[in-house]
Amino acid sequence: MKSFINLADVDQKDLRKIIDLAKERKKKDKENIESSGRLKGKTLIMIFEKKSLRTRISFELAM
Repeated sequence: MKSFINLADVDQKDLRKIIDLAKERKKKDKENIESSGRLKGKTLIMIFEKKSLRTRISFELAM
C-alpha cells in the first residue's frame, strides 16, 4: 500500500487490512514473538516541521 495523508483517500478494504495487521503485530508484541524482520536493515526517518518535544518523544518510543 502507498502512503496516505488523508484517511478519506483509503478505501474500506485497505483500511481493514491496516487495522488487522496492526492487531496482529500488537498481539505478537504482547506475546514476545519475534517480528517477521521486515524492518531489519531499514532506516526509519521522522521529519517534524515544528518543534514539539512531546510529539518527537512519542514517535521515538514508538519506533
